[in-house]
Amino acid sequence: MSKAEDKRAKKAAGAKQPEAVKDIKTDVPAGKGRDLKNENMFRMWDARPTRVPSVPRSKVVAAKVEIQDSIDWKIVSICGVTVAILAIAAHISGLFGTFVLNDMLVLGPLRAGANSEMFWTALVARGLQTPLSGLWTNVGLALDTRASSLIWFHLVNLMLHALTSVYIFFLLYQLGRYWKEEKRTALKPEYLAFATAAIFASHPLASEIVSYIPARADVLVGANYFIAIICFFTAFLARGPVLMLMAYLAMFAAISMAVFSGPGAISIPLALLTVAALLKPTDMEWSEWAKFRIPDLSIIVAMIAGFGWLLKMGVPTALGNGIGLPSLPFAAYLASEFKAFATYYLRGFVVPGGLSIEPPLVVSNGFGDPLTLLGIACVGVFAFLAYKFREVPALCLGFLLTLIGLIPEFFIPQPEIISDARFYISLSGLCILVGFGFARIAATNFKQAALIGSILIVGLIGLSNWRALAWSNEVKVWESVIQTNAGSARAHAKLALARLSEVKIPDAKKEIEESLKLDAASPMAFYAQGKLRTVEKNYADAVKSFEKAISLGIESNTSPLFVAQCQSDLALAMVRNKDYSRVSELIAKAQPVLGEDSQLDFIDGLNKLHEKQYIPAIVALQKVYMRDPRNYELMEPIAEAYLGSKMPQLIPQGYQAAEQAVRLTLSKKSILLLARANYELNKIDEASKLIEKAQAIGGVDAESLYLRSLIAKATKKDAEASVLKSKALLLDPDVEANVPVVEPSQIKSYLDKTNAAQKVTPGRLPAILTAPGAASKIVPTTPTVAPTSPTPVPTTKTITPTTVPTTTPATPTTTTPTTVPTPK
Repeated sequence: MSKAEDKRAKKAAGAKQPEAVKDIKTDVPAGKGRDLKNENMFRMWDARPTRVPSVPRSKVVAAKVEIQDSIDWKIVSICGVTVAILAIAAHISGLFGTFVLNDMLVLGPLRAGANSEMFWTALVARGLQTPLSGLWTNVGLALDTRASSLIWFHLVNLMLHALTSVYIFFLLYQLGRYWKEEKRTALKPEYLAFATAAIFASHPLASEIVSYIPARADVLVGANYFIAIICFFTAFLARGPVLMLMAYLAMFAAISMAVFSGPGAISIPLALLTVAALLKPTDMEWSEWAKFRIPDLSIIVAMIAGFGWLLKMGVPTALGNGIGLPSLPFAAYLASEFKAFATYYLRGFVVPGGLSIEPPLVVSNGFGDPLTLLGIACVGVFAFLAYKFREVPALCLGFLLTLIGLIPEFFIPQPEIISDARFYISLSGLCILVGFGFARIAATNFKQAALIGSILIVGLIGLSNWRALAWSNEVKVWESVIQTNAGSARAHAKLALARLSEVKIPDAKKEIEESLKLDAASPMAFYAQGKLRTVEKNYADAVKSFEKAISLGIESNTSPLFVAQCQSDLALAMVRNKDYSRVSELIAKAQPVLGEDSQLDFIDGLNKLHEKQYIPAIVALQKVYMRDPRNYELMEPIAEAYLGSKMPQLIPQGYQAAEQAVRLTLSKKSILLLARANYELNKIDEASKLIEKAQAIGGVDAESLYLRSLIAKATKKDAEASVLKSKALLLDPDVEANVPVVEPSQIKSYLDKTNAAQKVTPGRLPAILTAPGAASKIVPTTPTVAPTSPTPVPTTKTITPTTVPTTTPATPTTTTPTTVPTPK
């Protein structure tokens, strides 16, 4: 014995023991007698996670207190770091995926308002009203939108998964030490903890956690889930009230974060109750244990009641991978979950191949389905084995944790039947079972266990990275689904949308035809058909397809998000088709569901232009530009809105936007807008040349004739001006209202009144458009230099009328064009 150990032994032997310990009789049978009960109570109170001292069983051995071996922090640290490294190595390929599935549907509204105080206020208010809706998750994702790299989103998920794996290691290590001290197991706790955590960290069923950005909710729940259990364990076995209070406060903090991360947190109280039961000494009666633990059990019961109240308030349906799938009645949904447990989750854990977001053999016809009955039998077997091995705490915990983790998925219906991310807690339970087996082997033959375990972990790491490759882009996601489930109409429709984003029209048509062949009433197939017709500029038929998709979606009780996306695309198709009759109505229906959405703002801006509400149109279109400055379709309507305002201080910005539109599209409309801006800025020669160019491209129309009449009038050719105007009015009697023009003299007068010190340069967009993330408020300034000749006319750097509400732009990032967003 070392000097330090000898010193600790003497100190413990000389320490004053409680009277209850001094009165212990050596001949009292285990589990009987008041003295032995006092010993058990003392042992439970005195034990703690970092040191579990052995309590003397009689006065004879009181002077020779056995000191529990101290923790070898070097080994523990190495194991913890190794688990984290395995988690990173297994899922590192998931860092390099693009936006897939519902990534942009989740991140779009968060990115749009991340720099707005009103956004944060509304986000927190909604989150506090519905705690299980993912407030903490949305806060994290909104902060991540400020990152310049897509990798950051996946990296945060990966780090959280690695951290959760380490938490599982420390939890099982502490539980294993306690059970070993209580003589309930002979296994080394480090073997059990490391084997379990290593399998959990490396398993392909955790790939979705890293590769799919919205899975942040499940990994946040998982991390806080196990932290809460660790804190509960510490409080339950605390030596004194101060440590107990601090541990319980930390536990409540972790549970609160889990609750505000997602609905998966609702099973935490049952997990705590399970751990509490597994900490009961074998030689203590349940009734006596319950009386002794009334305060701790009361806390758990109160939490169960609190979670019941949260569920009664209503749980928002989580945004999973089931967009476009019908929502099943609860009985059919529950039957399908039992079926999926046997046919997908257990099979995927044992043989981690064929993993998919929409596998076959999961949707059930009811409780008479043989595979549903198999799933029910599997659940029953797990429950029976948990009872049978109640004296083997590690096995009991594994079986029960697997079942407890299923509760949120089973009883909170989702559009999708399976989700690897929602299986996260149950996955840890299955890993405990396998880890227990490895710990048993290692106890008798460490080399054999290490060899088998190494081969298994290497295999799991390879399979996890292979699985991550299927998440690398939208096409691969749905190709992998079709490989495992070729009969999925939704998968073919989603693959068609992915092909459309790659502008592979023939491939998209082929997939849409296959989807409709498999299911003639598939809302997603008609949605994809509408998108295809929009790309082909067949807007009238696109309107019909979107209307059919909406009708089928509502009829099949599919996700409100899918219906809202259909309404948004229908509104866009109607605008393209020059039909504005229902646009405002469709925007009003889609806005509450989609929130801050670039496409809706774009449609709203075009609708406001049609209604000649130019200032509101500027606000709506400017919001789109702030989020998507590379959208080439924005410049024409922005230029038209600025020029249509007839506000002298906005005309220079209209000139710049029109110039940009010409460079991007070189369409007749953009050329005429630039000609109009040149005329208003007194650049008559340039305006005349541009009108000739526009007529050469698209022929003579009312707008070009009207602009020519204005130029003729400006050059003192009144007769010619009158003739041209008459021709324009014959083609369009409302041409003067449709092409509002500010006389050059008005703009000159306005510019003459501004500060002559400010000098501006035409040819580039103003700060309001070129630096969408530079400032949260746009300060109006005024130009100073008046145009005096056909030479290039200066404009101001930033010109915004005080009547235009300022917006709070989000950090610009590359997104898909506003006109062709693909719902995931």
